[in-house]
Amino acid sequence: MAKSYLSKYHGIISDVEKNHFWFRARKDVLSRVIRRFIPTPSKKTFLEVGFGTGELLSLFEKMEFTMSGVDINEVARTHAKHRSHATLYVKPFLQFTNTPYDALGMFDVLEHQQKDVQFLLHAHALLKKNGLLFVTVPAGPWLWSDMDKQIGHARRYTKQTLLTTVSKAGFEPLWCNYWNVFLSPFYAVWKIFNAKMESATPEEFVAHINPILNTLFFYTITIENQLTLRVPFLFGTSLIVVARKKRMKMHDSAS
Repeated sequence: MAKSYLSKYHGIISDVEKNHFWFRARKDVLSRVIRRFIPTPSKKTFLEVGFGTGELLSLFEKMEFTMSGVDINEVARTHAKHRSHATLYVKPFLQFTNTPYDALGMFDVLEHQQKDVQFLLHAHALLKKNGLLFVTVPAGPWLWSDMDKQIGHARRYTKQTLLTTVSKAGFEPLWCNYWNVFLSPFYAVWKIFNAKMESATPEEFVAHINPILNTLFFYTITIENQLTLRVPFLFGTSLIVVARKKRMKMHDSAS
């Protein structure tokens, strides 16, 4: 939910995400993870924070969640209303105070927040008792580049820093794993040997890629996705965490 980033690049993302390997593979892994922890989504309420173009809202609707979304950008709603029947709100997340939800998702949103614990504390308040939180973030501080700054990232996480952040906000982590593992060597080589990465624009970074590579990368990550819930990976370019709302103690909420 970074207004300067999402407003500018919604059109670019909307144009490529239906076919781009990364977006397609992320949808696949999220559907697997969410079904693992919520096997019967029907009539469960789900809030997506930072819904962007609405592609994930549509996915979760097909899983039979009752969907809502909040985003700071009116441009986001313009795109999302054509893809989803979800109830959409345009306002800063910290000012959003609707009825508690069974589940809440933040997908590549938390890394944009300067005060990530505060952001998660508000998520805690919006969840029902024992409600579930689903989060994805970019991983690997060693992958930090000028691109992260251009698209408004405040940080990249390690597994430990993400788990610590989630715990500080009153959540009990249930499961956490790295994602986009099998292509990590590709990203590492690209960062070391491709100087263009440091000067590339976000438009170039998310642009249409060679169809053969796109297909190869998609099936590579899809194979990985079949292992994600069973194999504890040690590295990757993203992280996924599932956590359950705990009852906050007075000294926790005060801190």
